[in-house]
Amino acid sequence: MWKMTWIQLMNRWRSNVWVCVELLLAFCLAWYMVDYFFVEIYNRSLPSGRDYANVWQVEMGLLPETSPDYRAAESDSIAMLENYERIKDRLRDYPGVKAMGAASGCYSMPYTGCYYGIGLANAADTSKREAVMRYEMDPTTDFLSVFNHSYAKDGRPVSTSDFDWGDPRAIVTTRMVERKVFGEASAVGREVKDPFDEEGPTYIVKGVLAIRRDIKRFDNSLPQGAAFFAIRPSVEEIPEMNYFIRIDPAVAGPRFADTFREKMNRELRVGNFYLKRLTSYDRIKADTDYSFGVTYDYRVRMALMAFLGLNILLCVMGTFWYRVRMRRGEIGLRMAIGSPREEIRSQMAREGICLLLMATPLALLIEAQFVMVGFLDIPKGTLPEHYWPAILPLRFLLVNILTWILLAVVILLAVWLPASKAAEMEPAEALRYDG
Repeated sequence: MWKMTWIQLMNRWRSNVWVCVELLLAFCLAWYMVDYFFVEIYNRSLPSGRDYANVWQVEMGLLPETSPDYRAAESDSIAMLENYERIKDRLRDYPGVKAMGAASGCYSMPYTGCYYGIGLANAADTSKREAVMRYEMDPTTDFLSVFNHSYAKDGRPVSTSDFDWGDPRAIVTTRMVERKVFGEASAVGREVKDPFDEEGPTYIVKGVLAIRRDIKRFDNSLPQGAAFFAIRPSVEEIPEMNYFIRIDPAVAGPRFADTFREKMNRELRVGNFYLKRLTSYDRIKADTDYSFGVTYDYRVRMALMAFLGLNILLCVMGTFWYRVRMRRGEIGLRMAIGSPREEIRSQMAREGICLLLMATPLALLIEAQFVMVGFLDIPKGTLPEHYWPAILPLRFLLVNILTWILLAVVILLAVWLPASKAAEMEPAEALRYDG
């Protein structure tokens, strides 16, 4: 059957060449789109190194001096520190809160646009270094548990209190930093420093996190190193602190935010502080993706892929509809000599697949030229082990297989209607057009 299909296509090569050109262009464009989604989905599939489920940000506001409720006595250093402790205690004691953390500055908020990058190097050999994300957290809170961090050694959940923060030089880092700075040796107890700040202090690594992968800044980004520093906020820093809570799934639900605000609006009216905003991390992540254009880019490419698929569908459908009309005599003759209607449908489908196979080699050749000139986006920096998008031959093969399957499905859908119409013709009616 397939041999006969190839012979028939060769006999009509003039009418088939334009279909092949159309499929060639569609193949190359679809390959580019599929490559984007392949890398995007692959990156999103990598473990993020932390968990945002059931995590909320509690944002506290500070009354201005012009407010009628402002109390000057609550703004001195002692009152501010006491009120800060009260806020932490009341958040911990709220029913359903499993862990509460506090961190300094927007850069210490996971999955936001703020970023504080530094370098960490082996204090004994600063040529061994790695760029990291810096987070500054209050060690009297359980920031690490809120975001469900784990030990690199055995994957056990980790708590901020598991480490000795009595040393002001104490930090906790991640597996990628340990591997880049100390090789296969343990980083615990070793000294590191910022290689770009020769006069800066050295730090002592108290622990290593992230068992499988390091921490990802965003869902679609690659894992990278991170370092957690302890800070005891000063009076000036307290108003800028960010608070996070992880709640028990049993109390999570659409009514949690309303219930929390209803009860805690009064409880968190401490000194000149008040509850300003409660935001779920699902909302924070969605807003961040939107502000960075990730959502827009994803939607645009999805729309382009759908538009391309629809155009291929309509073009192939129109082409085969025309082919059916031009071959009604042949179809009638085949049915008259006993070919079943299902065989007519199968013949049309085979012709569509064969045309795609004819366009595939040239499409691969054109795509290879784009790859050789660096058209594909290759992530830079420290990549995860066995990162498929960086293995170009494997990536090229997988993406083309996916593209071919996608186009084959579209072609089969496009051929189905004209093929069905051809199979429904009565032999006597079709034979009238044989000529």
